[in-house]
Formats: sequence, C-alpha cells, structure tokens
Amino acid sequence: MPERALAGIGVQSSVEPTGQLPYTEDTTIVSGNGDSVLKPDLPATDITPKPRDSIVTYVVQNGDTISEVAELFNVSTNTILWENKLGPRDFIKPGQNLVILPVTGVLHTISRGDTLNAIATRYRAKPEDILEVNKLADASELVIGAKVVVPDGIPPAPARPAPAPSTGLADLSSIFKPAPSAVGTFNWPTTAKHITQYFRGWRHTGIDIGNKTGQPVYAAEDGVVTTSGWNAGGYGYYIIIDHGNGIQTLYAHNSKLGVTKGDRVKKGGVIAAVGSTGRSTGPHVHFEVRVNGNRANPLDYF
Repeated sequence: MPERALAGIGVQSSVEPTGQLPYTEDTTIVSGNGDSVLKPDLPATDITPKPRDSIVTYVVQNGDTISEVAELFNVSTNTILWENKLGPRDFIKPGQNLVILPVTGVLHTISRGDTLNAIATRYRAKPEDILEVNKLADASELVIGAKVVVPDGIPPAPARPAPAPSTGLADLSSIFKPAPSAVGTFNWPTTAKHITQYFRGWRHTGIDIGNKTGQPVYAAEDGVVTTSGWNAGGYGYYIIIDHGNGIQTLYAHNSKLGVTKGDRVKKGGVIAAVGSTGRSTGPHVHFEVRVNGNRANPLDYF
C-alpha cells in the first residue's frame, strides 16, 4: 500500500446560518517547510482508532485503487464513488483529489422544504443517525444551504430517460442506406472516421468515433442482436451483436435504437443513430470488440 497524502477541508462544529459544513475543524497535515507530509504507519495494535468526524481530501498515490482507499478510510467503495461522481467503470489516477466522508453514506445539501424525516426517507437512513453524526441537537438546526452527512444513506436511483425515440429498423433504414461492405474485415461502424479516444485496455475498453447526432450506426458484421436497450452503467442506449465464434461487438451512447433483441442483422446494416446518451461528453459511437468475453483492440479487426 503506497503512502497516503491528506489535505483537510475546513468544517464547522454545528450548522450555522452561513451554511457551512456541520463538522469540527480539520487541519492540513504539513511539515515545517509547508510541504504535505504523510501519516506514518502505527505499530500493529489492537486499539480501535478514534472515529473520524470530518471530511477530508485524499490525494491519490501510485498504485491506489478505489477499494484500497475505501478500506484505508473505513468507508464503503460506493461512498467514494457517489461523492466524487465516479462510475463503477471509472479509474483513479495519481494526483487526483478524492473527497472522503467521515462515514459510509452520502452528503446532502439542504434545500427549501427539506425536513429531517424527508431527508432520512430519501436516502433510506435513520433521522437520529443524521442528527448524531452531524452533532445536531434537533431538526431545527438544519439550515438551507448547509451540508449534512447521511450515514449509511443510499442515493435515490437517477430518473431513467424517456425511451429512445423512433426505434425500429424500418425507421432508420428508410433514412439511411447500408454501408458498403468491406471484404474479409469488419465494417466501420459509422459514417465518420475521426477517432477521439483509442483502445487502452482496461482504461478504455473500445474506441470512440466522433460524429453528428442522428448519423447512422452500422453493424460491423453479420450477427444476432443479444442486447438492445438502456444501460445505467454509462453506455446509455446501447446494442450488442453476437457474430459467433465467441466474437461480439458493442455500440454505445446511441440516440435511437433500430433493432431489438433477437434480430438478425447484416454487415453494414443500419442498427442505430449516433447520440450522446449515458456517460458521454458529446455525440460519438463507443465501439467495442469482445472475444470470448475479453475486450480486444477494435482497430485490429478493420
């Protein structure tokens, strides 16, 4: 386990009208020359460490994983993912700052109309636990704009977007012609050739091809659609096609889906329209090739 670097976040011991965090003041750990220092490992003992009651910022070190950081601070992996807006497929890198809550749970900003019971219900938590961990005497100390930790809270599931419009192969096929088929290789999955991200193994499991919203997405090879729908993990509206011999292709972030599970598709056939659904920063096709369940570099197949 690499050494850890911590930086404190200023907090207050109770909820004030200014809307500051209701925690005791936490300080940055620094050396005499102002540099950050690392907390030395204590000798192995049976003494339970004092519970932490403040939010801290942790600087990711070489070799860190999210699960290791979670174990270091005695919080759940999801607590780190939620507070830092990370997805289950995201990775952390050295130098990245992670906000770490003092306990497993979520951080909630109090809005107009919020009540203690409403907050507890929203996150499936106990009102008395919220008061205790935030050092609040009662619900009257909740102030609009203040942030409170909800121990063991679970954020509500995000609202699922409306179904992708104009679904159906006939709809898209009437607009776009099939792509010319390349002999002996996969077809390029859309009209544009601009690659915005390349395959990088587990860091990026496919290639991203930038294109305009609504442009056609093509089947790379003949096959059977095994998945067509919404993926909450980041793909948005996506399609998986099984080509036999252990080979599958995936097409993600679509704005429209033109096929359904069980459909047989032809190489170069229109299966979807380019979009930016899911975890996406702009319209593109995220294209993956999977061989016996393992991601392969798509550029090896064109």
